[in-house]
Amino acid sequence: MNPDELGFLLERSSLDGASFPYVLNRAYYETIFDLTTAGGKRVPFNCRLSVIGGISISSEGDYEAFGDLYGPKTVGGLYDRSLFGLKPSGFEYEFMPFSGGHASIAMGLGNLKAPSVSQEVWEAKNHWVKQYGLNPRTTESAIRVAGICAAYDGVTTLRPQDIEKSVIALSLYETRLQLILKPNTGKNDDGVLANKFLNYLRRNGPNSEWLNERDMLRNTHAYDLGTRADRVLASLEYNGEIERGSSVATNGNRKRLVRLVIGNPVEEQT
Repeated sequence: MNPDELGFLLERSSLDGASFPYVLNRAYYETIFDLTTAGGKRVPFNCRLSVIGGISISSEGDYEAFGDLYGPKTVGGLYDRSLFGLKPSGFEYEFMPFSGGHASIAMGLGNLKAPSVSQEVWEAKNHWVKQYGLNPRTTESAIRVAGICAAYDGVTTLRPQDIEKSVIALSLYETRLQLILKPNTGKNDDGVLANKFLNYLRRNGPNSEWLNERDMLRNTHAYDLGTRADRVLASLEYNGEIERGSSVATNGNRKRLVRLVIGNPVEEQT
């Protein structure tokens, strides 16, 4: 399924009572099951489902839209089972229409067969996860990608020695992206803001560098939530998660600064 822009889909999943993320989690392993709508209608599901799409950001480095769309309902489920890519810095897409017509069964797609996965692959996966500190679900998704590639190559059995380098490389890339693209787990406006601020500081000042507080407020769209920002910052400062300060700019104006406190209790827990 290619909805192109994932924003609408993910917004529906964040509504109160929405079951969409849980249905997708179930579809990750099960290909046949029944759903029941709010009106009591039974809907049969029989599909090996893949979802592909993108999330548009307003400017370079503005990852808050991602965090807002991948909310608390996706944590430990849909987020871990997603594979992400990030547009390279400074890169601009140039559209060109597709050529060659639609792919068809006659072109050989109907002859593709999923390879069997040997037990050694799953044993190796557990070893790779421990050796490289990988996310287990992300690594499993990387193995699925290797299986798709193997099907096009006509491989009948997936073995660790054939996929080790590519699976580890993709999993490590995803691990780096997961440091940048984080879901916002806040349950209310204050929690949402706190997560925005901490994620911003971890991305832009991971070694406790001082950052311009005004820039952070603007880049995290904190003003969209009214006057809560200062209260949330004060709370984070009181809890020892951030430190606030100031400096005098060349024009004589005082500039407010903020930085992440390294080794605070919350950081150690995460």
